[in-house]
Amino acid sequence: FTTLVEKYGIRPKGVFHIGANTGQEAQQYLDKGVENQIWIEPIPEIFEQLQKNIESNPHALAIQACVSNKSLQTVVFNITNNNGESSSFLPLAKHLEYHPTVQNVNAIEMITITADDIIETAHIDMQHYDFLNLDIQGAELLALQGMEKNLKHINYVYTEVNVDELYQGCALMHQIDEFLESHGFVGVECKLTDCQWGDKFYIRKNLNQN
Repeated sequence: FTTLVEKYGIRPKGVFHIGANTGQEAQQYLDKGVENQIWIEPIPEIFEQLQKNIESNPHALAIQACVSNKSLQTVVFNITNNNGESSSFLPLAKHLEYHPTVQNVNAIEMITITADDIIETAHIDMQHYDFLNLDIQGAELLALQGMEKNLKHINYVYTEVNVDELYQGCALMHQIDEFLESHGFVGVECKLTDCQWGDKFYIRKNLNQN
């Protein structure tokens, strides 16, 4: 986040972070003057840590939710042994080959909700949030599809991407490219690992950054 903000000279109004884990990036956001933070995390134990980590910021809100492209669907959420960082309701696929030490250690039923429905039910004013961070282990495109009503407020998207099927049925990077391009974004930077996943940064086209 720090590198992207400095490299592209951007000043986000607020960050909407789906796939929070324990909120490891919270201080980075604050260091760049971004106090408005929405954090979405589904795993109960991890969510408790998240709440503690952001409690000193009165402008940060943590919401426990399992985000997808449709609300009220029952899914089995697989929890992994790396502090939940590889957890997903999409089963592990080639992730098992690239990261053999990462295994499922628990599974719990969850009810999905779209980002649009979270925004509506929590009465979130999206005028204060224009940077979207997605890190939900293969379900990033589903989250984007469930946020179409509010994508108009977003100017920057930083998302994890896959170029191989690390999770069963996960979207590949070119599919995320196509979706975001159809909503006015262009990919400006991508960093991939040797394990066929990485992160990509998109900026809204023709954005006036002055």
